[in-house]
Amino acid sequence: MAYSKALQVSPTSAVLLANRALAHLHLENYASAFDDSSLAIRLDPGYVKVRFILLNMCSTTYNIKLL
Repeated sequence: MAYSKALQVSPTSAVLLANRALAHLHLENYASAFDDSSLAIRLDPGYVKVRFILLNMCSTTYNIKLL
């Protein structure tokens, strides 16, 4: 996965982690999506996109319909 290689160069990039989390979400790798999202939030608490990814993952996992 290209995001994993990029994270080897820039391991504290919340943007890369969020993008990899979204890729994991699309592949239904929910545990990996959760891990990457959680780390991205810790690295950049103001990064809104990653919070949306995490919310989307939780709603998919627990069959919750969002607005």
